[in-house]
Amino acid sequence: MRTTTTLSRLAAAGLAAALLLAAGSLSRETAPAYLVLLVGAVAAVGLLVAGRLWCRGCYGSRAAATLVATSVAAGQVLGASVGGPTGGDFRWGPAAAGVVALAIVTLLLLAVDSRAVRTPVADRPPYAL
Repeated sequence: MRTTTTLSRLAAAGLAAALLLAAGSLSRETAPAYLVLLVGAVAAVGLLVAGRLWCRGCYGSRAAATLVATSVAAGQVLGASVGGPTGGDFRWGPAAAGVVALAIVTLLLLAVDSRAVRTPVADRPPYAL
């Protein structure tokens, strides 16, 4: 079981900020109801993942944070460059760039943190006596 580190907490904060920025930018414009529901659901699940990453920092929370950050970045890039499923709406504004940048920073922090060398806890022997 891994414990939280400074990098994992920074990654959790970056993920939460990206999700809040994505949800906030969507609320400022007129968007179809399905898009508001979809982004809201992703933001809610992502905030739960960020909270778990902040508190625990285990493998499952890191994997889920990686999945959420990757899907948020990919969805934002596709939505800003290709548009929505109804066509049109090609916008690459500061909010879209901020969401993608925060998602990429989150992924980089998670990658660096997974490579960090941690000393094993020596409270019990490595074998049964």
